[in-house]
Amino acid sequence: QIVGNMCSLVTEPKDMIPYIGLLLPEVKKVLVDPIPEVRSVAARAIGSLIGGMGEENFPDLVPWLFETLKSDNSNVERSGAAQGLSE
Repeated sequence: QIVGNMCSLVTEPKDMIPYIGLLLPEVKKVLVDPIPEVRSVAARAIGSLIGGMGEENFPDLVPWLFETLKSDNSNVERSGAAQGLSE
């Protein structure tokens, strides 16, 4: 929601492109949070970011999501990755 709100605060979502390097690591951390509601908000944030700025600005995101989805990590991490991919 925060990222979605940030995208709506700028006239052109692409104005946020210089900040992707700061935002994305934090969104990834929240996407694998143990609390389902937190993961859901992070997944929607990913959808907002990609919808507003274009998938081409996130070349490593989808591969990271697939890698996390297929990993031997916890079910929580795999669930977060699946939510991120669905958005």
